[in-house]
Amino acid sequence: MMLGDIRVLLVDDHKILQEGLKSLLEAEPGVTVVAMAGTAQDGLAKAVGSNVQVAIIDISLPDHSGLWLLEQIQQQKPGLPVIVLSMHADQETVVKVLSAGAVGYLTKSAEATELLAAIRIVHQGGSYLQPQIAPLLLTALRAGGRPTPVAGLGDREREILSRVAAGQSNQKIAAELFVSASTVKAHLRTLFQKLGVSTRTEVVVEAMRQGLIASQRV
Repeated sequence: MMLGDIRVLLVDDHKILQEGLKSLLEAEPGVTVVAMAGTAQDGLAKAVGSNVQVAIIDISLPDHSGLWLLEQIQQQKPGLPVIVLSMHADQETVVKVLSAGAVGYLTKSAEATELLAAIRIVHQGGSYLQPQIAPLLLTALRAGGRPTPVAGLGDREREILSRVAAGQSNQKIAAELFVSASTVKAHLRTLFQKLGVSTRTEVVVEAMRQGLIASQRV
């Protein structure tokens, strides 16, 4: 492992897939798989007890569901970004996973380059949805009804919101807008308050629900 590599945990009960993913990810510089698990319990222990920086988990696990694991990680190691990599691409599963706190969702049909991009984006504080998944989320949000749009978003807040939706980190947003990272964080806090949310993923989901931004990477 090179100094500065993103440390990844893989949780999947198929050993061949585990090893294949490990080889694919480590074929590119900047990513190292430091832990693997085949059950939700083992995955939780390794997520909490090791120095992993990004967790990639499956939904279908032999002891508990990936949703259970995701919720436990949120409770026991908040701040650890979790990407769900699943065979499932149905609306109900996607909505449940994002509501439980995942910051990324890809199907197992995704290219290795896309998974690597997602890892880098969530490690920098962003969120990522595989493009084929985003329409499912938007359909679910529309089916749930459209609340009264939030008034009073400033131009700068809207600009930051669109960049968060594109998966940009606070540091990248700050650099491109020629402001400090603390200024970006302050605008995000205001956005969270106005939209009644508490995370970057939630702010984008709510903004999509209200029509403030178009369906895209989240």
